[in-house]
Amino acid sequence: HTLALAAVRMSYAQSLRREEAHVDGIWCVCWPRSGAPLVTGSVDGAVKLWAPETLESRVQFDAHPLGVLSLTCDQGGRVCAASSMDSLIAIYDLERGQRVNEIGKKSAPMDIWTSCITPDAKYVVAGGQSGKAQLYDVEKGGNPTASYETRGPFIMSVKFSPDGRMLACGSKDGLVTVFDVESRALLYRLEGHSVCVRALSFTPDSAHLIT
Repeated sequence: HTLALAAVRMSYAQSLRREEAHVDGIWCVCWPRSGAPLVTGSVDGAVKLWAPETLESRVQFDAHPLGVLSLTCDQGGRVCAASSMDSLIAIYDLERGQRVNEIGKKSAPMDIWTSCITPDAKYVVAGGQSGKAQLYDVEKGGNPTASYETRGPFIMSVKFSPDGRMLACGSKDGLVTVFDVESRALLYRLEGHSVCVRALSFTPDSAHLIT
């Protein structure tokens, strides 16, 4: 339940701690850029925005009846998407501190386990037990606008490249698939893990993927 922030300053480290930041475990943290709010999601169902300089709470959303599984922000730090155990994706405007949309209202439990917003904040992709990554319009919501078939089991993680051209999906069986976002073509099928892939990250130049 404790939130800690460490910043390296040349030869020393300065850290901040906030005890009981949530009433239950913190499963995800997102900090889109320096100066933007730090966002946390918890099993208690809350999404909170924090001032990174002091770890003082700015805004709290208690809109998720079940725990928050993943958080993702656009590159500008303006929009955040939070997926929860009830298969909903809530869209938050970080600058206004408001919840602006909800996606996946008709999804079955576990259909949406993880999500990632595009760098331009126009779309959000969701993955879950179906093995398909579904792309949604952030403003319109509704039905998916595109689908990416991994041909694998449960999708545990999804990530867009910083240039917005590629989508990587990590599966329960250790498979990683990389797609061309626009054409939906499968670019790479990577089998370097033997168990579930829970985290993915591209390098800033989109040239390498870390799993």
